[in-house]
Amino acid sequence: MFWRKNKRTASQETGDSRTVPSVAVTLQQVKQIIREFEKHLPKGINRTVLIGSDNEINFELLLPFLKGVPEQKFYMSRESFEIFAEEERHIPVWLDIVQRAVDDYMAEEKAAPTLPGDETRKISYVLLQDNYYLKELPPLDFYLSDLEDLITHLPADNA
Repeated sequence: MFWRKNKRTASQETGDSRTVPSVAVTLQQVKQIIREFEKHLPKGINRTVLIGSDNEINFELLLPFLKGVPEQKFYMSRESFEIFAEEERHIPVWLDIVQRAVDDYMAEEKAAPTLPGDETRKISYVLLQDNYYLKELPPLDFYLSDLEDLITHLPADNA
């Protein structure tokens, strides 16, 4: 139909008719490639340009470093830049939601949303919900790390 927008891929728009090969990469290799990519970014631009609305990593921007598209999908948190394999794709979404709630709580309350005496520094969802920073309970636990008040899905002894 004439009113439908013709969806084109980046290779079609540049006139490049070559197919991009599929490559097998590990999570560790993806992390290394993204660090290398970030070194070449202009000042003021960070790796969030790689993250789609569903937290999926857009590998078209990484083609010069990877020489192909990974066989599996990878996902990244916008808040912590932590990278996850496809089977853990729910984690970065929840990590971003809880991180924003923790940031807001700490800015207002001037304290961490953890229970006093909790050595694991597990985030208290009750504190966040009671103060209207969190609308629903995440399906997994998060913990406050030592890195600039960032949260992680790993307990302190595993982080």
